[in-house]
Amino acid sequence: MRTLILVSTVVVALTVPFFGYIMAFMGSTLSVMGTMLLPCLCYIRIKELGRRLGLEFMVIVGILIFGVVVGVVGTYTSVRQIAEHL
Repeated sequence: MRTLILVSTVVVALTVPFFGYIMAFMGSTLSVMGTMLLPCLCYIRIKELGRRLGLEFMVIVGILIFGVVVGVVGTYTSVRQIAEHL
């Protein structure tokens, strides 16, 4: 199964133009959401930290802001690379 997935990915990468840029775009948006934003939002929801403004809440908000900045910069860079190579 692993070999089949690897071979199919190589075939798609060789046949689809801008495959690397598309993967960078998807990675910059989805990985930031899945690894930084979603866990922090779920933690806030579970712990109900929104009701109190403490140090923990401020650190989580800082992580959320950093995640949004990283996601926007990564997405912008990916879109710019795709536009440059069109």
